[in-house]
Amino acid sequence: MPSPTHSQSPADLEILLRRLSDDGQLPPEDAARLNELLRGDVDACERYLNHMAIDAQLTREAASPEATALPFAPKPDPRHPVLRTSRRLSSGWIAAAAVLVLGAFAWLTTPPENESPSIATVLFAEGTEWRGFAPEE
Repeated sequence: MPSPTHSQSPADLEILLRRLSDDGQLPPEDAARLNELLRGDVDACERYLNHMAIDAQLTREAASPEATALPFAPKPDPRHPVLRTSRRLSSGWIAAAAVLVLGAFAWLTTPPENESPSIATVLFAEGTEWRGFAPEE
């Protein structure tokens, strides 16, 4: 009958291999447990070597320039052209809109040449005396 530690060894080995792949290293107690599981167990050593070979290959492939090239990005369909605006073109439209807004503001706030600008409009002035003007009676 196998001992409890021996029956748990495949699960323990799998957990330790995942931790090793995720973190790149194991704490000393986990490293000691991994060495204990591998010592004298040919199947465990083979699983360890296969796991580490796959992990190394995945790491190498993930770091390659081809991995960053997004092979799944859709290619443009020549039958359906996409309108693309350059940053320079959109900046031109923004500048033109700004000039129009500023011009409209200046036009609306400038008084006509033959009129003097109004300062205020008096709505009610009963009994008021104006300096320099005689009240009409």
